[in-house]
Amino acid sequence: MEFIKPNKNYLDEYLAACKESYDNGITEWMPVELDRFESWKERALQLYEMLESGKDLPTGIPRMVTYWCVENDKFIGEVQIRPYMSSDESKAVGHVGYAVRYSMWGKGLGTKLLQFAVNKLHEHNVFPIYIACHIDNIGSNKVSKKVGFEFIETRTSNGEKENLYILK
Repeated sequence: MEFIKPNKNYLDEYLAACKESYDNGITEWMPVELDRFESWKERALQLYEMLESGKDLPTGIPRMVTYWCVENDKFIGEVQIRPYMSSDESKAVGHVGYAVRYSMWGKGLGTKLLQFAVNKLHEHNVFPIYIACHIDNIGSNKVSKKVGFEFIETRTSNGEKENLYILK
């Protein structure tokens, strides 16, 4: 298993992961609407570069670095770290976003993706680290605790209940 920057070799695998989410009613991680995939595919790598550089980002979109997790030419999941935010911003949205491909759930991969994110954030000297998980996402809440995050509070954000965690 390796973590790589998004690249054209895995765009179709990324689509397959999106289709798995769609087919299984997973709306929390549906980064690309299937009917827009071809237009997204044409500009995807530019979008990831823009997110990483922070240039020309729309208001409300934080600067972030994305990594794709792959193994044996299969897209496993995605990790986004947000090391450039203020303390208030990081509490609002979290330093980490990650998702595991639906067909790979239940194999401990969420733990590996989140631990990778924590290590990358430490390389950026980010302490403490915040993560927000939808209250109904049992897997992400368990993974956060397993990696060492401590529960802070349950709150409502954008009309959704979520748990906020901290790793000191």
